[in-house]
Amino acid sequence: MVLRKELADWFRNNWLRTLGLIGVLLGFTFQIPFEYGATSNLLVSTEVYLPVVFKPTGPTLANDSVFSIRVISDDHNAIEATNQPISLRVSRTGGLGAIILEVATTGSDNAALSSASGTDYILRKTDGTVIDSFIEFGVGQWAQDIEIVPVPDDTLEVPEELNFALVEHSDYQINPTNRSVEMKILDDAPGITQDSLLLFAQMHAEGDADTNANGLAALRLSNDNSYAMLDMEYSNLTSEQTAAHIHVGTPLSGPIVYSVGMGQINGDRWDIEAAHHLVTNQDTLDALIGGHLYINVHSADYNGGEIRGTFAPVEGGIAMQVPPDPDPIASLTGAELERDIARFLTQATFGPTPATVADMQTRVANHGGDRIAAYTEWLDEQMLLEAPSAADFSLAQMRMYAETNGTNINWGARVSGFEPAWYTGAVYSKAQLRERMAFALSEILVISQGDNALRANPWMIGSYYDMLKGHAFTDYQTLLTDVSTHPAMGNYLSHLRNSMERVDGDGNVISSPDENYAREVMQLFSIGLVQLHPDGSIKLSSEGLPTQTYDQTDITELARVFTGWGYAVTTPDNGVTDSTIENTNFNFGGYSRDNQAYYHPHFMQSMKMFEDNGLDPTQGGYQRYHDNLQKTILGQTFPAGQTGEQDLDQAMAMLATHANTAPFISYRLIQRLVTSNPSPGYIYRVSQVFTNTNGDLGEVLKAILLDPEARNLDHLNRVSQGRLSEPLVRLAGALRTINATSTLHNDFQLITLNSFGLPVEQNALYEANTSIIYISQNSMLYGDGLRQSPLYAPSVFNWFSPDYVPAGAVSEAGLVTPEMQIATENNVINTYNTYQNLALWSGIWGQRPQHNGEVAKVVFPVTSPFHDIYTAALDTNDDNLFTSVDETFDDPNAIRNASAALVDALDLYLCGGYLAANATGDTLTDPREIVITGVYDAHFWRDGGSDEAAATARDRRVREAVLLLSTAPQCIMQH
Repeated sequence: MVLRKELADWFRNNWLRTLGLIGVLLGFTFQIPFEYGATSNLLVSTEVYLPVVFKPTGPTLANDSVFSIRVISDDHNAIEATNQPISLRVSRTGGLGAIILEVATTGSDNAALSSASGTDYILRKTDGTVIDSFIEFGVGQWAQDIEIVPVPDDTLEVPEELNFALVEHSDYQINPTNRSVEMKILDDAPGITQDSLLLFAQMHAEGDADTNANGLAALRLSNDNSYAMLDMEYSNLTSEQTAAHIHVGTPLSGPIVYSVGMGQINGDRWDIEAAHHLVTNQDTLDALIGGHLYINVHSADYNGGEIRGTFAPVEGGIAMQVPPDPDPIASLTGAELERDIARFLTQATFGPTPATVADMQTRVANHGGDRIAAYTEWLDEQMLLEAPSAADFSLAQMRMYAETNGTNINWGARVSGFEPAWYTGAVYSKAQLRERMAFALSEILVISQGDNALRANPWMIGSYYDMLKGHAFTDYQTLLTDVSTHPAMGNYLSHLRNSMERVDGDGNVISSPDENYAREVMQLFSIGLVQLHPDGSIKLSSEGLPTQTYDQTDITELARVFTGWGYAVTTPDNGVTDSTIENTNFNFGGYSRDNQAYYHPHFMQSMKMFEDNGLDPTQGGYQRYHDNLQKTILGQTFPAGQTGEQDLDQAMAMLATHANTAPFISYRLIQRLVTSNPSPGYIYRVSQVFTNTNGDLGEVLKAILLDPEARNLDHLNRVSQGRLSEPLVRLAGALRTINATSTLHNDFQLITLNSFGLPVEQNALYEANTSIIYISQNSMLYGDGLRQSPLYAPSVFNWFSPDYVPAGAVSEAGLVTPEMQIATENNVINTYNTYQNLALWSGIWGQRPQHNGEVAKVVFPVTSPFHDIYTAALDTNDDNLFTSVDETFDDPNAIRNASAALVDALDLYLCGGYLAANATGDTLTDPREIVITGVYDAHFWRDGGSDEAAATARDRRVREAVLLLSTAPQCIMQH
């Protein structure tokens, strides 16, 4: 009974299949009306009514099969992010015989669209069986379900077109209306979500445009990468806007990819499509992600574009998760410890030397091997050291020129007055930490000798730099206050003699406060353009877009704070003496160059506040300079009636303690000293110190240099670690390492400047036997120079943007390399030529110190510790010489080993030991081996000729090693 019941149930549940089997056995087939039931093992479908057909066909009944296909998924998209497949049903009517059905997949006929390849998906049955090009239908099998499963990858791709089709064959028929299905494989579900990729562009002056305009643009890329939503805001164009576009920046510059609407843009949809030489949609997406697309705004004054910015991916979110604690700092010994000491000194000074490395090794030993304790001790000591005065140095040099060449200091002497002070301090100052921090600050709080008023007065540049040195370890609010009131900044960003708004009798505005400094003190010196989380990531709005920190109203209101500031002092007799008197004339603007005998002291003292012109308001001629009316800035009220000093104090406190300032400034300082791409955790830890200490820069600097991300050597294996060392810092480091000297060293030293006003006590602030480093602006900015000179940036945005992203691999990796912005082909060649001049030829061209009319050049030292290292490797008779009496004199292997010892020593100081730490020993591919070979080959033909020839070969090898290592790609990177 049980068996009979089970057999009956089977026939009842499989009646259609049973009839098919019977039909096959009898040699005919039939079709009847049916409805697939919920319990059927055939797929659920709508009702299908077919006429009954009885047709003898033979045993296989193959050519009666009519195949069709349809999608049974919710949509026609397979999605990589969620592993969502496309489910298809291939079914047939007609014959029930066993048969093999051929299928094919193809891409799009439109060449601009992206087609899925065989590596993008897997075609399989629902049981997981992979299908190639054929699907087997068994006897009586009416349908099969198959899946197209996406294969995830790490590549951002536009939707990939895929066409699945049934292939014609003589054994069966294909339903002409359901023969194929068009589908897409997507990276993620269509649409914009808060976690969609965000690309950001900060827009500044385009090309040579003389403008203070700026703006920002954000692209929120859809999850399937088919379109992006654009938001753009800008302000302060010089003239009416005429257009805005997204352009291709590289490799071909200029073609328009998308025309943006006029004015401020909010939520404009841009479809990612082929344009110009971007012949496919994927090309356009690749160009966007690869940093090849920029947005610009055109104006009537600048038809070719007034402001522009390149899109680059950024991190951001509505909320921030506190980063996890970092790995503890690992203990180091031996070569690894020596390497980290050199790295630390590279970050904290203008470069390690044999003496400073040895000193630190002793400190570490004294602390029982605890290098962090030793570093901390050194930092504390360095912060107490006074740095030499760049202003005093510049003044003494100019006075020397005036004494020996008449009363006037001509333009040519003055425009190179600051550089010797800077180079000599960077290379030979004992207060290396203060010098290094001051230079880092100078590239954030930028003034530039590109401004003629500043270039003509090197003591003003020197005074500003001295102010940065003095505040290198103080609180940021005090620093920002003194920056704001220094005449160099007042001249450069034009808030000196800035007066409150004036109107005529009809209420028409005659003049308004200059807004230049108000804009830059927010944008560049404190809070930045967009709101940030404490880890430096962008704080997004509920719409998933960046939010500006300030608007034009804030700029206008803050400009009113910076009114009433003028020169504090002047000199009697039209500036022909050193004596000073208080300045009582708000409109005093200085003297002409022709009347300048020594210097203008008003350029070196902080500006003072002029509330008004001192006249009785009830009498004629009264004028108010400082705007003391109520102001509202960043939501904060500045009460009416405050003095100019009170307004300034409130503004500086507001900016210094703003939530953005800690991560904004911390990020930039980390970039200047350690790595261009600090992790969010690194930024967070440093910005927390900034916040918790009220911006104590000394504590911030310690946090930067002693953080695990700066000190753990395993971080160096990360692609994001390190920074490209800018030419100026790298040159100063090389000069410091080799103890470079001047051709006038014996005739012209610090004691010479003492005779012209350099205080004698300044001499003790330099290393013993300091050689004044005379390198002129012209030798660096032109010819074979570095194309970089201290405090001579092309704009207030410095030599390079902290967020600069070169197109290509760096952008695709989501990284920035600020210094690459000046690493043009010409600059790279010129930098090499500078080192070649120093190492192999007559030296780096300097200038006339105007004492004896000679030109001072910076030259390679006659001897150095590195000459001694080479000699020690070959000296077999312990006479500290390498001569023909040594057994190694004619031994090429010994000479190569000496070359290796020389390279390894210089590698430590110039490259942080990177070459030795990553050596493989392969003579063809290992950079260390390649450099050793280059050094060994230098003058090898003179080896063994004579004692004199051996000495010449030694000197040439030392020079060659310095040249090769200073210009090696592995050493240009500060690891």
